[in-house]
Amino acid sequence: MVDITFPLTVPINKILDVLNPRLGLLNSTEVYDALTKMVTESKSKNDLHVSIGEGDFLVSWIRRTCEHHPGKVKIGRLFIACLDDNLASHLEKLGLLRPGFRASMTSNIDLVRTDLAITRENIEVKVLTWPRMPPFHGWLYDGRALIAKWAINDFGHLNVNTMMIETNQSKSPDAYRRVFEMFPFPLPVG
Repeated sequence: MVDITFPLTVPINKILDVLNPRLGLLNSTEVYDALTKMVTESKSKNDLHVSIGEGDFLVSWIRRTCEHHPGKVKIGRLFIACLDDNLASHLEKLGLLRPGFRASMTSNIDLVRTDLAITRENIEVKVLTWPRMPPFHGWLYDGRALIAKWAINDFGHLNVNTMMIETNQSKSPDAYRRVFEMFPFPLPVG
C-alpha cells in the first residue's frame, strides 16, 4: 500500500477556506492570463514555484510567454515540484493516475528544461519531487499564489484540471504563508 497523504499541520482544505473569497476562482484561461501578467509586468526577476500534475499547462504557458514577450519575462529561477517517479508509476498501476501520466510528466519537464525560448530568457530550471502525494497544485510568484486541490475525473484518475483560487501575501498573509511553507524545496526567506 502506498501512502498518498501529505503530512501537514494544516490541511489544504483549511488553507482554501481562509483564502479571501473576493479573489475568486480562476479557470485555465484566467490562470494563463494572470500568470503572464505577473511575470511580464513585475519590476524585477523573481522565482516562480510550480506544483504540477503532468506539466502540460506549464509547458504550453511558459513557451508561449517566453516567445511572445522576449526580454520581458521576469523569472530568475523556475522551481518545478512534481510527483516522484516511483510514486507516479505506482499510482498509475493502482489506476489512480491515467496510463502514461509519469511518461508525460517526465517529457513535459524535459521540454521545459530544453526549450529554446525559455533558455533565451536565462531561466534556471530546477526540478524537485514531492515526498508524498502533493496537497495541492499551483503557482507562487512574487507574493501571489494560484492554487487548487487535486481532483478525481470521470475515469477515476487524479488530475489537476480544477478551478484555482488566487490569494496574495498582502490580502491573505496567513493563507499565503501556509501555502508558501508547504512547497518541498528551498524558498527565499522574507
